[in-house]
Amino acid sequence: MHIAVTVMKRYWFVIVTLCTILAGCSRSEPIPAGLASSALTSSDKLTFLAVGRQGYNNEATAMIARAMENVAAGQPVDFVVQAGDNFYPQGVASTQDPQWRTSFEELYTGEHLEALPFYAVAGNHDHQGNVAAELDYARLKLGSGRWHMPHTFYSVDFGNAGERVLARLVFLDTVPMLEQPARQIQFLREQMRRAGDPVWRIVVGHYPARSLTKNPFSRKRVMHSLIEVCRQLDVDLYVSANDRFQQLLRRPGEPLHLSTNGGGEKLEKSIAPRLTDTEFVQPQRGFATISLDGHSLTVDLLDTQGRSHYRQRLKK
Repeated sequence: MHIAVTVMKRYWFVIVTLCTILAGCSRSEPIPAGLASSALTSSDKLTFLAVGRQGYNNEATAMIARAMENVAAGQPVDFVVQAGDNFYPQGVASTQDPQWRTSFEELYTGEHLEALPFYAVAGNHDHQGNVAAELDYARLKLGSGRWHMPHTFYSVDFGNAGERVLARLVFLDTVPMLEQPARQIQFLREQMRRAGDPVWRIVVGHYPARSLTKNPFSRKRVMHSLIEVCRQLDVDLYVSANDRFQQLLRRPGEPLHLSTNGGGEKLEKSIAPRLTDTEFVQPQRGFATISLDGHSLTVDLLDTQGRSHYRQRLKK
C-alpha cells in the first residue's frame, strides 16, 4: 500500500501534464479581467486562513503549511487566501512547472487542507513568470483542483447574514495596479457597491495599502492611493503579503491593515510599532486566521508553529 501511494504521488504531475495537453495549454482568446462570483452561500459564519510569500520551497514554508493543517484540524476552516509570491523567484513557466507540485500540491497536504479551495492573487515574483499559467491551472482544474484564480482581479461573496451577504472579498492584482490603478479602483468600487450589502468588506492584494516598512523597495510599493478609496467604501480589512514581517495596524476610519507574511527567506528586523495600543509589528514568518459572523470579525496572527502572537477584533 505504501509503495502504491508513493508511486501515485511521484507520477501525479505526469497525469496533469497529459490532461493539460488534451485540454489545450492556452486559451484562444484572453479572458477579460474582473469577475464576481459566490460560494458557501448558506453559511452564517466563516473562518479562513491567509498567507503569502510561500513560494520558497524551504523549511519555513513547510512549517507554516503544517501549522495551517493543524489549525484546520482544530476548527472548521472554509478556504485559504494566497496573497501573492506564490512561486519564487520567477513565478511559474507553465501549467507543467514542477513548482505546482513542490510549492502547492505537495506543500499543503493533510486531509483538511486538501479539502479546501485556495483563492490566489499574483505577487511581484509571480509577475516575473507566467501569470496566465496560474489562471490556466485554475481554469482547467488541474492537479487537485484546489487552485482558484479565475482572473487577475476578481471578487467572491461568502455566506449570508439574513438578507445580506456575510463577506465580500475583492482580490486585486496590485503589481500592475501600482502604475495603472484606475481600472481596478473602478472594479473595486463597483463590487463593493453592487447588490448584497455585505456585512464585512475585505480587500486582498499583494502590496499593502499602509505599512510600517522602512525598506526602500517595499516603501515604493505601498498602495497609498487605496486608503481613501477603502475609507469611502467602508472596507473593514485589507490583507497583504509583500512586507517581510507580520503587521496589523488600526487607524480611525480605515480598514485593519494586515500583513500576513509567510515563509520568505528575508525578514525586515529594524521595525517597531509606534502606537502600541493600535499597532502590532513583528519580524517573523507565519500566517493569519480570520473568523467572522454577522456581529464580529477577529484577526489572529500566528507564527510558523501556529502560536498566536496578536489578536484584533472588530464589531458591528
